[in-house]
Amino acid sequence: IKNSTILSMVISVLCAFLGALVFTMHPILSGAVTSTVLCILSCQLFTMVNILGWSIGPIEVIALIVFVGYSVTYCMHVAHSYAVSTLSGASKEEERWRRTEEAIQSMGGAIFGSALTTAVSCFLLLFCTIRIFVQFGVVILMITVLSCVFALVFLPAVLMTVGPCRGKREENPTQQAA
Repeated sequence: IKNSTILSMVISVLCAFLGALVFTMHPILSGAVTSTVLCILSCQLFTMVNILGWSIGPIEVIALIVFVGYSVTYCMHVAHSYAVSTLSGASKEEERWRRTEEAIQSMGGAIFGSALTTAVSCFLLLFCTIRIFVQFGVVILMITVLSCVFALVFLPAVLMTVGPCRGKREENPTQQAA
């Protein structure tokens, strides 16, 4: 089961990268989204095994594989908004800052609202008497919170650091005079 699980995870993450590449049309943005998704999944796996004390069984494996697609959605919205931003700046740092800020302002409310409604709806699963429903509720709640936090905190930090720029810079006024 280990080899098939790893293969399934690799295929899922590769599909997430290709999906991000199609929507952002930029390998750096796709890499940022994929790296963020890997961080989310690592946090989820760590929490399930080390904090909750679960053993890795079929439910946990399915959750890790299936929720790759779920965890990519919030990040994809931020990355796509960054990609279509037409803002520029006098420097790469300023442009990255402005484009990231616009992406968070345009997508942040929708991402938070979506995460909140998902969290509230799966909260009821935590009170079920059947264990699999409780575990499912915990996993959905965990992936929702992690995805929202990483999309609104971690990914913007990555975009401000290494996000692609449009390449059009205003010339320095002292250079124009020369």
